[in-house]
Amino acid sequence: MTTGADWDYRLYAPGQPHYGNITLRARVGKDSKELYQWWLDTSRGQGIRKSISVILLKRDGTEARRYNFHECFPTRYTPFEYDGVSGYALETADLDCDGLDVRVDGNRKALLQWITEVARGKDIRKTITVTEITRDGSTAGRTYNYVDAFPTRYTFPRLDAGSTAPLYEEIAIKPIRVEMK
Repeated sequence: MTTGADWDYRLYAPGQPHYGNITLRARVGKDSKELYQWWLDTSRGQGIRKSISVILLKRDGTEARRYNFHECFPTRYTPFEYDGVSGYALETADLDCDGLDVRVDGNRKALLQWITEVARGKDIRKTITVTEITRDGSTAGRTYNYVDAFPTRYTFPRLDAGSTAPLYEEIAIKPIRVEMK
């Protein structure tokens, strides 16, 4: 029996990852029938799963980040939708995926590798240090140490080939203990 105020006694631990659906929108091309054919094959019961890579490039054309989605299959398909802003016809597919790997160059590589390893079932807890940045940006604020933390949610950034807006992704962690300095 519970009193309803038992949040102090709940146990959080890494578990089976859940990957939400992704929506893939592509410009319809006269020679590009792969997405439509995949939808047809899947709707006929062939159950074809595929791996998909989304590759973000730097301005010089080199690879900046790669998202590998594993064991995907389409759950919804729209063959033609006119986008009045870009002036192109778009096809849209919602995909259900069973795995995600993130590959990145630069200073975020360790964070994304940690998320990938936890999603593969490894119990890797880390101590995460977050230091606040003051409004003026010249001095550091308070520092928080999240001890024995593991990720509980990762929100994939919205990617839009027609936009130069910054990419925002979100990670939620569950620490065992928080220390403030």
